[in-house]
Amino acid sequence: KMGFTIVRGSSGKDSIKSVLKLIKLVKNGYSAGTPLDGPKGPIYQVKPGMIYLAQKSEKAILPVGVAFSDKWIFEKAWDKFQMPKPFSKMVCIIGDPIFIPKEAEKEDYLDIIRDELLELDKEAEIKLGKK
Repeated sequence: KMGFTIVRGSSGKDSIKSVLKLIKLVKNGYSAGTPLDGPKGPIYQVKPGMIYLAQKSEKAILPVGVAFSDKWIFEKAWDKFQMPKPFSKMVCIIGDPIFIPKEAEKEDYLDIIRDELLELDKEAEIKLGKK
């Protein structure tokens, strides 16, 4: 109802088919959003999939940092998923676009993007007055 298109796939089964479909959609004007540490982690370890998508589609990765004033943290989840509690304040900071050149090695960008995401999260926490 909100105009989203869902591309199903996984890091194992149908991964190539789903990435090719994502590339086609992004080249045709869609935006893709996903955590960069993949569906299984480990936490904060950027996987090359979205870097590959950005490189092949010639679109930028737009890093986002978020902080909540009051939240639940799912400690048993591998990614320590955070859910804001009702009426909590949120700060969302959008970083500068990161373009991945066609000739670039994807591995060269794993740490660059991870560090930028962590920095934006810290900045959001500071603006919220949490750290």
